[in-house]
Amino acid sequence: MKNHIGIFTNTVICLLFISFFPFLLLGQDQKTTPTVKLNINQLLYECDKGNFEACLKGLRYSLIAYIPQRNFFLEKLSSQKTLDSLSTECKKNNNDEICFVLGRMYLFGANIDKNHDSAMYFFQKSCELGNSFGCNSLGFEYLSGEDIPKDYKKAFVYLKKSCDLGNYLGCNNFGTMFINGQGVEKNLEKAFSIYSNACEMGHSLGCRNIGIAYNFGNGISKDIDKAIHFYQKGCDLGDPNCCHNLAIIYRSGERYNDQNFQKALLLHRKACENERAEDCYAMGIFHEKGSGVNKDYEMSELFISKACMLGLEKACSKMKLF
Repeated sequence: MKNHIGIFTNTVICLLFISFFPFLLLGQDQKTTPTVKLNINQLLYECDKGNFEACLKGLRYSLIAYIPQRNFFLEKLSSQKTLDSLSTECKKNNNDEICFVLGRMYLFGANIDKNHDSAMYFFQKSCELGNSFGCNSLGFEYLSGEDIPKDYKKAFVYLKKSCDLGNYLGCNNFGTMFINGQGVEKNLEKAFSIYSNACEMGHSLGCRNIGIAYNFGNGISKDIDKAIHFYQKGCDLGDPNCCHNLAIIYRSGERYNDQNFQKALLLHRKACENERAEDCYAMGIFHEKGSGVNKDYEMSELFISKACMLGLEKACSKMKLF
């Protein structure tokens, strides 16, 4: 089964995870909070009123961020324009956004039958028209080799183009090729340069990868101060995993003190607000035990309930005890 988040999970603190090289390879779906947040409710409202551009923008966002509203946008788009008319917009009118969206629809069978050849055609078309997400999707398909034979040369070309166009997913996947030596010689310095540039451009995933490297000394000298810097930048950009990792640093080991523990609580709360289930659960336990906060069973239940709704099994089990 295709894993469009990548070859590693988003849980970047687990000790088992550290035994691997913990850099994320992201494909078609990106479940972390995107750097630029759209007003999804406004798009839903405008799309419902018949605004085609709002439907298209909402669908593109929901497909990339993998949020449930994508079905709403798909239905509205289907009612406004037929598949044939969307294809015409792509093929004849050279609308790169629609080409990319059609590629996604064919790849995942969204309201149409899955067709990988058609998906690749529309990704190719969107990339040729300068759509950075189309280039990343195309490069990822050649890199992963799940539905087509792996082709690292083509992956290199398309992921580099995606990265050059400023796409954070493309830059991450391009950097990962140098981490893993996929079609190129392993070059950690090159990979870190790509991640660092992505971070400076305001893409939280690049910040996270550099933070992980400094945190655990993976391919680079361990430097907790630098890890803190990059995690903080990623957290400020809305990456809940960066917030989580920074919280762990502040509440454990040599960095632990009462002041830093309070910082950790704020970071766990922020990660929870960005729907990281483990951090919602942690906040629930802190309120249950009175760790750094006043004991408050009602607040504890609220946080653990949210963790359960986000799919954390141990939170759901604990809810039965309330």
